[in-house]
Parts: sequence; C-alpha cells; structure tokens
Amino acid sequence: MSGNQTKSNKKGCYPGATVLPPYPLRTSPNTFPLPETDEMLLKYYVYIRSYLDRLWDSYLIYCKIVNTPEASKIFKIIFSEMDYFETINTRIIERMSHTYRVQVNHDYLL
Repeated sequence: MSGNQTKSNKKGCYPGATVLPPYPLRTSPNTFPLPETDEMLLKYYVYIRSYLDRLWDSYLIYCKIVNTPEASKIFKIIFSEMDYFETINTRIIERMSHTYRVQVNHDYLL
C-alpha cells in the first residue's frame, strides 16, 4: 500500500472511488462540518446543488465532444464526486428545519 492510500484511509478521510487518487485532506462527507443556521444550510445546499448541476452538464458536453469508448471512463470519476456532495446535501437537508426543507425543490422532500 502506498503512503497516499494509507493517508486516505485515516479516520475522517474520504477514500474516494478506486479510479481516483486518494484525497488525504478531504473530510469524509459524513463528518464534513455544516453550519448551524437554516439560512446558511440553505445557502450550502443551493451552492452544492448548483455545483452538481454544472458537473453533470460538463460531463454531458465532454461525452458529446469526445465520442470514443474512453469517454465513458470519466463516468466513474464524475459519479464519485457527485456521490460525495450528494451525501453532504443529504446531511444538510436532514439538519434543516421543516420550514426550510419545503423551500428546497427536492422530490423526496415535498
């Protein structure tokens, strides 16, 4: 096991997908620090949702431009990143008060 793999498996670090290099400094999505107020939680949620939408759009554009079997390899990387931030957003939603949850346009909340 390389030194980077050892670091990525420390408590509180997100190991990432096997195709990604380890993230020794990235906090686990389950321990990522979240704000306390509903207003800030909503801002985090909106920002992360926007980032995920842009990430997905970039992937779709990439697949149209690079029309080869190799283009599908980035799929695992994209979904690893998306999974990380979706986990954080799930925690954000769980921490929000009901009043703020209804403001979030999310299928399983409404």
